[in-house]
Amino acid sequence: MESTPITFDSIILTGSILTPDYKWEEHIGKKVGRVLNEKAPNDPWVKLLPKVKLWGMEEMMGRSGVEGFNQKVITERTNEIYDHNNVIKRDTISKFWVPFLNKNRGKFDLDNVLHSSLLFKNSK
Repeated sequence: MESTPITFDSIILTGSILTPDYKWEEHIGKKVGRVLNEKAPNDPWVKLLPKVKLWGMEEMMGRSGVEGFNQKVITERTNEIYDHNNVIKRDTISKFWVPFLNKNRGKFDLDNVLHSSLLFKNSK
């Protein structure tokens, strides 16, 4: 992610299968403005992932959609009624997601992103 000019003002995760140990602190403020993780303790599909890494399992896979990240740089919400199929609802979008997205709008404007990526390339 470090060598790409792609940036995100905000990321919203639902049913996330990233590892709870994912190193968000390496990206927040650099390529990512903010992250909201919607935890759904009753998500049956995320729960199928093992709690420990198995041989051959992708390192980035995990149960963050159920367990969360437990990192200060991440905003997390838990809702017991969510499962894998019902989190994307009009009231959730309007009450929580739109304000979250609007709060960080424009964090990374194109001129700054291009300038930063050129500096990064030139420093190698």
